[in-house]
Amino acid sequence: MTAKKYTVYGSDALEARIESFLSVIAEKTDEIFDDGDLVALILGGGYGRAEGGVGVQDGKEKLFNDFDLFVIVNEMPSGKKALYSEKLAHLSEQLEGEIEIDVDFGPLKTLKDLRNLEPTLMMYELIQAHIVVLGDKNVLSGIGPREFEEVPFMEGIRLIMNRSAGLMLSRKAFRKSEINDVDREFISRNICKAIIAMGDVMLMIIGDYNCFYQGRLELVAKHKDEAIFSRIGLSDYYKRAIEYKFRPVDMDLSDESLEEWLEEIIEMAAQVYQVCFDHLAGKAIQSDVSGYLMQEDHSWNSPKDAAKNSIRTLREFGVKGMMNKWFMRNPRQRLYSTLPYLLFGNEQMGKAQVCCALGAKDGSENIELEDCFIGIWEKYN
Repeated sequence: MTAKKYTVYGSDALEARIESFLSVIAEKTDEIFDDGDLVALILGGGYGRAEGGVGVQDGKEKLFNDFDLFVIVNEMPSGKKALYSEKLAHLSEQLEGEIEIDVDFGPLKTLKDLRNLEPTLMMYELIQAHIVVLGDKNVLSGIGPREFEEVPFMEGIRLIMNRSAGLMLSRKAFRKSEINDVDREFISRNICKAIIAMGDVMLMIIGDYNCFYQGRLELVAKHKDEAIFSRIGLSDYYKRAIEYKFRPVDMDLSDESLEEWLEEIIEMAAQVYQVCFDHLAGKAIQSDVSGYLMQEDHSWNSPKDAAKNSIRTLREFGVKGMMNKWFMRNPRQRLYSTLPYLLFGNEQMGKAQVCCALGAKDGSENIELEDCFIGIWEKYN
């Protein structure tokens, strides 16, 4: 089989369609920028790694994932950068009628911005595999992280928290009086994303990682009998989830079975979440995620970050938010700490503490607390 440029299973006709879509995006993006301002437009994500999803609807192939685009610009005044960002957001909306999937333009970054970024899993994967749609083909040369060992394990915890938020949203979908096909697809997709994330963080713990899904699938099979995998029983689920990522199909489950599967994966996620924090701490922390995160000697609680986090707290939670222990902490710490209570039913952190952490009224119902959690998560994930 001939290697594909954008997908694993797409036909030549679909690959050509993607090429055509990207040409349209490149042309319209180029029209927005003045000469010399745009350095490069980069396609990342699944399609940038030749692992984009291909679904079938009414017998026809359709794209499944978003186009994740990274915009690299030269140095310019902040006002001009903001104007370009607005124009790209408008272009994204315009393209909805022309492109089969969402076109997501990331925040504008200069090369200096990229060099000063903290190493993240997303940047590591982007550097390892991407397609420059427009501009300098070597734009990411010399940008890090280039080695997996440079990526801090907190990135794995961030990944599992983000995918757990998807499980929370899926559980909320089941509270509707009746779910539809869009809901079922949303729930199935988030279940599979969570399974993949669980396998990925286990590989991070082992220290054997690959930026490609197919590579990670081979690694999970390689390590499936090791205790960290076998006690959770993840390997078969991981294979199924990767296949869904590449070629999403109707799970052919009743709503009751889909909900049971969701709850099973939430229970599995709770185990993985605990394993992650035990690994980060270097010891069993007895489910006390909040207590561990609040310790002063962590790099993420440095004095350098305290001022920045205090400003975030004031902006997000007002003056009242400055009057508790969270005010100098990154908002993500609130999410890491309250997730076990809200999603996994772990009451190590009491409801009063959860309300305080999320800036909610005392005595708020769990459904209200979930809404607070998702509101913070959408801004700081």
